Amino acid sequence: MKRQKNKHRFYLWDYLWWTGERLHDYHSRITGDDMLQMHFMFFVYFPILMLCAFAKPAFVNRSFFIYLLAFYFVLLLVWWIWNKQIYRASRRKAVMKHYADVNFNPGKGFLLFFMPLIFFIGVVITLRGVIAENQRLFKHFSKRFIDNPSVGPTISYTWHIIPASYP
Repeated sequence: MKRQKNKHRFYLWDYLWWTGERLHDYHSRITGDDMLQMHFMFFVYFPILMLCAFAKPAFVNRSFFIYLLAFYFVLLLVWWIWNKQIYRASRRKAVMKHYADVNFNPGKGFLLFFMPLIFFIGVVITLRGVIAENQRLFKHFSKRFIDNPSVGPTISYTWHIIPASYP
């Protein structure tokens, strides 16, 4: 078996970086770093943001969002340092050489670039519908409690508050 001269391992983010670099030929503002940053922010920062969106209202205030914005800038700084550390000239050449024989389709490249944005929009639309439905149910049940105070909430086994006269 032939031994490798340079023992490089190639990962998914190498493919994403290569796709971004190839997209640079079609659109001058997209690079491999941009492609990785889109995916990094979606899979690291976005889940943290979603967890914070469902926090208690007393917990979410203006200073909290300032801290969240600072955390975002720290993530960007860590991302920039990590990217410069990993993708030095030798690693860039090795990745480009490794994927040299792969057929590149710009349509797939643009889809990979905009996939986190598409997922983000889908999650926002879905959550918007869920939140609107919960607000509608809350208004319905709170109106029933105000109109008829003898109907009080009871606690079910699943720890959700369910009205005693649930239809």
